Amino acid sequence: MNDECLGLCDIDWEAGVCQGCGRATDEIFGSGSGAEAEPAPAASDDE
Repeated sequence: MNDECLGLCDIDWEAGVCQGCGRATDEIFGSGSGAEAEPAPAASDDE
């Protein structure tokens, strides 16, 4: 497994691993609550 960023981020959120470099999301984003590591939901106009 490569431990350096290749600039080809492709996060598999279910597995928690970047398909580009093979690092875990905790290694990339830190081991906080994980909230900041999740992608933001798409905004909708249904207010």
